[in-house]
Amino acid sequence: MMLDLHGRDGRLRSRRFLRRSTPVAGAIALAVLLWTSTAHGQDRTPQEAAAEAFARSDWTTAIENYRVLVERGAVDADLFYNLGTAYAQAGQSGRATWMLLRARRLAPRSKEIKANLEVIAPEGLNSQMAVFPIFPLEALYRLFSLNEWAILAGAATVMAGLLFALVFSFPKGKRQRSSLRRA
Repeated sequence: MMLDLHGRDGRLRSRRFLRRSTPVAGAIALAVLLWTSTAHGQDRTPQEAAAEAFARSDWTTAIENYRVLVERGAVDADLFYNLGTAYAQAGQSGRATWMLLRARRLAPRSKEIKANLEVIAPEGLNSQMAVFPIFPLEALYRLFSLNEWAILAGAATVMAGLLFALVFSFPKGKRQRSSLRRA
């Protein structure tokens, strides 16, 4: 079916058509917008639900929603911090310590994470859970986050490759002398 935009006299009747169709199109657009906003307004993401439960001090709901995010593969220091705090408030100190250690690994300079770890496990957390048994190495390990260590490792690899190329691109002294004697 083709829409005829011409009147009986052959002139284009677009203005009359637009005047009649604009309210209908506006009503349809408004209905679609209202429908999508109500449909999305009812569905909350686990992150939103967890944040709301955390703010209400509903620790079991917060733990369930934060665990959904962790099981989906989310890796974030704030997520682990909030989950660890919720575990601590729910009385699960082992899981709280585990999550706070994961958060500290991603954000080693965070004062909040360090303070919560000292509250939850004040009996010498550093001595029992040391990555390196030698204190200076442990302090060096905690100096940077995992991303910063990865950047340092990449930079060291590039520098080693450049040094390797520089050293082996020039011939050694013996080979240079022997080629001069032949000529």
